[in-house]
Amino acid sequence: MMFSRALILGATGMIGCHAVHACLRRGLGVRALARPGSNTSILEGLDVEVARGDLGDLPSLGAAFAGCDLVVHAAAPYPRRHYGKAALLRAADAGMSHWLAAAKASDRLRRLVYVSSATTIGRPEPVAAPRPARESDTTPIDDSTPYFSLKAMLESRARAAAEAGLPLVIVNPTFCVDEYDDHRTTAQLLLPLARGMLPAYIPGLLNAVPTRDVGEGILLAAERGRSGERYILGGENTTSGEFLDRCARVSGAKPPRVALPVGPAEAISRATELLALLTGTRPLFPLTGVRMIKHGQHYDTTKAASELGYSPTALDEAIRRAYAWYRRRGFLPPSERS
Repeated sequence: MMFSRALILGATGMIGCHAVHACLRRGLGVRALARPGSNTSILEGLDVEVARGDLGDLPSLGAAFAGCDLVVHAAAPYPRRHYGKAALLRAADAGMSHWLAAAKASDRLRRLVYVSSATTIGRPEPVAAPRPARESDTTPIDDSTPYFSLKAMLESRARAAAEAGLPLVIVNPTFCVDEYDDHRTTAQLLLPLARGMLPAYIPGLLNAVPTRDVGEGILLAAERGRSGERYILGGENTTSGEFLDRCARVSGAKPPRVALPVGPAEAISRATELLALLTGTRPLFPLTGVRMIKHGQHYDTTKAASELGYSPTALDEAIRRAYAWYRRRGFLPPSERS
């Protein structure tokens, strides 16, 4: 399936920005939806039309959809706090309703791609030998924190919309690392490491993927994916400790050597979240991150490879691009190595 013009929601985020670049490499016209007043400097110099709007504003969504035959939703909320879950879920649900309503009203739309999360992939059923998780694994991860609940709810709505007839494909990225991380998601881990401010780590399983590959995978899913299906966009199966060792080698920092068990990590995290709530700041040690490592698992990307032609590239190169980006954007001093 070929397209002429794409609308990218969440284009100023790391995944959305890589989707923009993947579209441009294919010669597609690109419209990026950005909230009024949001910083769009990450898109400067690109042949991209910036439209102002919001998932909470249905008329602005309808206008953004006009003339686009591909729409990528990479703008789902990323809850950073453990508090206020009910309000977060209500707002996210309303935003999804608006997105689906705009899609149904569009007269040119040929494909929707919803960017979900690997955290919605269930645990493999008990087998003789452990194996990486697949798209067909539906035993849910038991976690009531806002991030896990929100991602599960939104993907469920996307799947229901596909079953009702919308030409919608779901992609499930794993832990992303790369350039264009202006919202500093992965940077919450990589920057303290480079600054020598990460004394400990939480041991766990991890699948890390270059976000450039995720952007390419989104377009492959649009072109070749089957409506109603989901595709894991993953990279290398590793561990949190090994990943941090590799980041340390790239940044020139010393890797953390103290392994912090999940129990104490959760206690520390809850304290920092309470402090953040009282002071109106970001939590220094978000519970969401702790829970992601707690529930971490390895993933099987065979389905994306066989159906989409998805092929992830070298993780170390993505780590290098990430640290180079942090320096260019002033998050690290120019003297930092990468």
